[in-house]
Formats: sequence, C-alpha cells, structure tokens
Amino acid sequence: MKNLLYLFLIGILFSCGGSEDNETPIDNPPLDDKEHYWGFNVQDTVGLQFLGMGSCIYLDDTCTSICGVKNGKLWVGVFDSDSKNEKFTWTSSNEYDLTQTKDIGYGETATIDIKNMHISYMHAQDNKNFKILFFSYETLGINIWNLLFVHNGKETFYRDAKYYEAMTWNEECLLAINGDVSPAIYTIFDADGNKISDLSPFFFNSWKDYIFLSNKELICFRDNINGNGTYTIARVDAKENVTIWKQNIFGNTAPIFDDKISKNSKVTYTIEKIVEKEMTINMNILNYDGSQIKRKFKINTSTGEFETLGYNVIEISLDQDYIELGVGESSKLTAIILPTNATNKEIKWSSSNPFIVSIQENTFECEITGNKDGEAIITATTTDGNKVATCKVIVKKILVSEILFDNYLITASKGDACKFNATINPANATDKTIRWSYTNISSSINNPISIDEDGNIEIIAENGTVLVTAQSEDGNAKCEGYIEIKRPQELISIDACIYQASISSNNSSITINSCIYNPTFTQTEILNVALVENEVVKEWNFNIGTIGKNQKKTTVYTPLVFYGLSYNEIKTLVSNLIVRYQIRINGEIFYFEKHVDADRASHL
Repeated sequence: MKNLLYLFLIGILFSCGGSEDNETPIDNPPLDDKEHYWGFNVQDTVGLQFLGMGSCIYLDDTCTSICGVKNGKLWVGVFDSDSKNEKFTWTSSNEYDLTQTKDIGYGETATIDIKNMHISYMHAQDNKNFKILFFSYETLGINIWNLLFVHNGKETFYRDAKYYEAMTWNEECLLAINGDVSPAIYTIFDADGNKISDLSPFFFNSWKDYIFLSNKELICFRDNINGNGTYTIARVDAKENVTIWKQNIFGNTAPIFDDKISKNSKVTYTIEKIVEKEMTINMNILNYDGSQIKRKFKINTSTGEFETLGYNVIEISLDQDYIELGVGESSKLTAIILPTNATNKEIKWSSSNPFIVSIQENTFECEITGNKDGEAIITATTTDGNKVATCKVIVKKILVSEILFDNYLITASKGDACKFNATINPANATDKTIRWSYTNISSSINNPISIDEDGNIEIIAENGTVLVTAQSEDGNAKCEGYIEIKRPQELISIDACIYQASISSNNSSITINSCIYNPTFTQTEILNVALVENEVVKEWNFNIGTIGKNQKKTTVYTPLVFYGLSYNEIKTLVSNLIVRYQIRINGEIFYFEKHVDADRASHL
C-alpha cells in the first residue's frame, strides 16, 4: 500500500491539468521556459493535456519520457535528460478515451474522468518499437494502469485495474508483476504485446530470473544456492513448470568450476546476449570474506552445456611486501594471481622512484635493484580488472665490514718504494674509498715516509719504525701495518789478480808476466801491476806515481821489463810481488794490496 501511495504522490507532483493555461491572468508575465514542464521547451509539450513524466531506457541510455493527450490522442516523447533535446515522439492511431470505467471490486465499478498521468516504466528503441507502462487517474487512489506495446509500428494496448509492482524486459518478452492481489501474479507478454501466461509466484526465486521465449515456448532461467554451497542454474518451461535441464555451476560437483562458495555468498549474473540457442552469461560471486569469483561462459540453451569464455582475475598478491636492499644489490618479486587459471594474467610493474629502485619486469617476476639509499614502492597491476599489489623497498648503503692487508710488516731501506695491498670486505660495499695515514713510532726524523691517496709509500728516513693505517671512508673499518726502516746491507765481493815474476837469461832484466789468476775481472777491469820499493812504483817509461786507495791503472804493461841492472840490483828492487785485491762494497770499489816475496811469486 505504501508503494501505491508513493506512486500516486509522484503522479501528482509530475502532472498538471490541461485547462490551467487558459486560467492564467492576461496581465501576468509569461513563465520562463525552464519553468514549463520541468525545464522542457514549451514547443515540445504545447497542446498536451494531463502531462506525465518518468524515466526511460532508450538504447541502453537513461532518458526522460513524457506522455499525455494531444489532439485527443495519446502522445509519447523521449528526451535527453540533460540537454532536453528530443530523441523521438509518437502519437497513437486511435483517440484516447478520457472517460473510463474502472472495476473497483466487489461487483462495483466507477466512472473516472482522466486528469493526470504518470509513467512507471518505459523501454524504447525508436518510435516504432517501445514498451511503456503508465497510470492515469482522476483522484488519488483510483487509477487506470495502461500497458502499451509498439512493435514494428503495431500497437497493443492494455488497460486494467492491476497495480504493477515491477516490470522486466529482455529482447523477447516482458514480465509484469501484478501486486494488486496476494500472492502477486506474474504476467508474461511477448514482444508484440500478446499475453502468454499468468504464472504463480511460487515458481520464481526472485525478480532476477531471466525469461525469454523460444519458438513461443516460455523459458525461464533461475538460480539457487542450497545448503552445501552449490550454485545451480536451470532451464524450465515456466508455463508448464517443467525442468528442461539443471546444471551445477559452482560447488563440489560443478562440471566446470571447482571453486567452493559459502551458503551466504552473494551471487549475481547478467545475460550478455542471446543468439539463437546460445546465451552468454557473466557471473560474479561475492563471498562473505570479501573475496570474489568471476566467470564468463556460454551456455547452450537447448542442452545446458557450458563453454568457458574466460576466467577473470580476482586478486593479485606479491610474495613479499617489504624488502631491504643495499646499494647495488638486487632482489626478485613474484606475483601471484588468483584464480590460477585466469584467462588474462598480464601484469604491469612500476616503481614510484626509479632513481632509487629500478625494475626489470618479466611477466610474473620483477627484478628490483637498489641504485641509491632511499625508499620506493613497487606496484604490480593486472590488465584484467586493474587489481593492485605493492611492496615497499628500502635501500641502504653497504658499509665496509673489514680491511685486510696481504702482510702486516714491511722491511725497507731509505729510497725504497713499497705498499700494503688492501682487500675490502664485502666486495659490494657502497663506498670502497680508503683514507691512508701513518704514525712515526721511532724514526729520528718527523716525516720518515711519504704516502699518497692510493697507498703508495716511499721511504725517506734511514731507520726507525712507522705505523701505517688504512681507514674506510664510511668510517666503519680500519687496518694497520708496520714498516721497519733499516740501513742497507753491505754487499762485498773481492777479486784477486796474481802476477808472476821471473829473471831473464842474461841476468840483466826481470820480467813480470801477465795475470795468471783472475777469476772475476772483465777486460775493462784488469788492473796494472807495478814493482814497489818504499811505496814508489817504477814503470817501463820510468814514470813515477803512488798507488793508493781508490786508484786504478787502466793501461796494462805486459810484460814489464827492467834493463841495465845487475841481477842482484834487480833482485833487490823487486823485493816484493804485488798481489792486488779489488773490494766492492755496495758498488763502491776499494783496493787492497799484499806484497809477496819474488822468489815465492815465481813459483805461483
């Protein structure tokens, strides 16, 4: 009853009397066009009596519909709700009777003078194909329901006392629910407006049942969720109440879908299209926990056989929602899509800050790399349904944990170059820079060594101990080593050259032959030999010189012969045979001489 009163009130608000325009005083200014008939132009509705308004589904768009009586005939117009532009208008072939008799029950009738109208439902394709339900009335509570079919230009008109609670239309038939009686009566009309059947409401589970005609046979598809969570859809002959086939769609015994649904799940489905014996259905199941199951399939309306067209993505998640990386480190994210057999599993990956975290995507996996310290959000979005999953990535610097030397003690001398070879751990530390320094432990000078930024060392002092330190730039690690500075080790070698002396046959000269033993000398290093008396050297050309330390004769006189002397004089002069030793100490040459008796030397 409340619904009925509500519709009557709407009818009053959205209607006006046909004779009120003639009663407007002449001296009053005309109303603004937008105040006429809820903003519609006067020319659109001029001449209309008993104007009524309602909504209209026009080519799948929601528009505004207006009806009334114009020149004695029923007039219907459809307009854009925003722009008020006309879509189409229609005028009936016959006149509309403004005085009608209504059966008010209990054997009584009432004569009604129509003064108001209101549109309850309208579905239109064009002015030759539409369905409209409206009621006309004189006073509140007494109304005449009008159901008009216009199909391919043919008009079918029903006027009765029924109160229609709702109407559902598909491409083949219309369902009108009569709420004037209890229980309500479901009346089916075909597209031409022919009444097919009145059905008892016990047959229907809800108004969402889908009904259509197949070769004039009344067909209904209805759903059901039973106690074990199984969802079924069935085709029945609604007129004869005979089940043609029944199919489990979801549940333990479902032939195609193995998803389980709870008893309190909300199941909705829409018929996308019906082509001959094939119907395309989109189905959505919303479970109590918020999860969803979406399916799209075709069904053979004759046999009930299913063909899956696609499994929609319901959810996407990542195997990790938080990752910490060091600069230069990489990790991997893996996406998980439900259902696992979703038709379109394409994923788009993105980073909120590629300068901090860059990505390399590969379908379900994404490699992420930390480029610098900071944070970024990695997002995975499905192409199907734009489902989203995210992971927060924190990038931190990798500190040096330790510095190692190849050795920790270096022994060196003045002028030497050396270095502590350092190894940094971990190898992927963000900053591998080392700061080198030293501490003088015991050297006699302030700066015993020099060290550059690469750790190359030069020894400056002659002795002492130095502590060398390698410190990581991030301050997290250091290593120390020692340098012992010592004087250079003296390298000594001794070469000897022995010369043999002999007396000539005439006893007038003595000859000193060439070197008979020279194990190490090279040609340029052969030393001169002389006879010495009181450190005075007498040579062939009688030049006199003194041989001392660091002196070297480069000219060899072989043999060395003395003339004009008696044997005894010569023997006296040649009292010693010189054996010279050459001593080398770190490259510097020193000479050492040893005198040998001439008689002994002759036997060497």
